[in-house]
Amino acid sequence: GVNGCARDVLDYLLVEMDKDNIVTFIIHHKEAFMRKLPKTEKQMPIYSLKTINNALCTLKTKNIIREISRGSFLVNPKYYFKDTNQNKRIE
Repeated sequence: GVNGCARDVLDYLLVEMDKDNIVTFIIHHKEAFMRKLPKTEKQMPIYSLKTINNALCTLKTKNIIREISRGSFLVNPKYYFKDTNQNKRIE
């Protein structure tokens, strides 16, 4: 599993990904993520851009996400997927 910033980034990606498990996470997405985070006593985000980029590297190393193009990622459907009515199997 992952924890800390990597977990927070993963949770954000899971909410933002589309039905094909693809999510764009470029600078303005990272800034939006940072705005949603709690702030330090000096009103700074708890994670820096460098920390967020390191978290992305951690997620890639653990095969949880794969970069499919610059700033676009595929979340590994082996671990996470969005369940839609069209994808539900009727038994």
